[in-house]
Amino acid sequence: MRMRWLWMVLLLPLVAACAPPPTTAPVQDAAFAAQGIETIAVQPVVVRDWTPRSFCERDVENRLRFHLTRTLEAKGYQVLRMEGVAPRYPGAADDSLTEEPAAVLAQAPAGADAVLRVWVDDYLSFGLCDAVRNPRLELEAVAVLYSVSTRAEIWRNRAYVADFTSSDPVLYVTHELPRRLLLTLPDR
Repeated sequence: MRMRWLWMVLLLPLVAACAPPPTTAPVQDAAFAAQGIETIAVQPVVVRDWTPRSFCERDVENRLRFHLTRTLEAKGYQVLRMEGVAPRYPGAADDSLTEEPAAVLAQAPAGADAVLRVWVDDYLSFGLCDAVRNPRLELEAVAVLYSVSTRAEIWRNRAYVADFTSSDPVLYVTHELPRRLLLTLPDR
């Protein structure tokens, strides 16, 4: 009896390790593919609801932008990072808050077929820089893709990610949120 239990304990991790990783089926959309988008320019991530809750802030916006570019590259797109820094405390009249295609596409670099803009609508953090037992980070964001040729919005998605169980929630949230945001974007 104990021998069977021992074999089970030893074989289960081996069988689980040999299993292939889960894959996400590629998203295909003929109408989207007809637009011929190959190169996407990624603008700086803008936090619309910025409420600092500690004396220091982790570089959440740039980490999100880094993982957005990596996820787009994994989907087969060429990525251009647009220069500039999103404002920390955007005012009501700030151009970075508008979703109008003309305002978003005004800074589109040469060679870009589309521009991706991400707004974080809900930013809630607790203890990211403090010595607390369970730091917490919650982000809800909207990603919008604008076509340079048609000068219109062609794709939009919203995602929410929260982590309050790990020791570094910034690492998990900034990796998982771009994946969930771009999950419905058609692959190239």
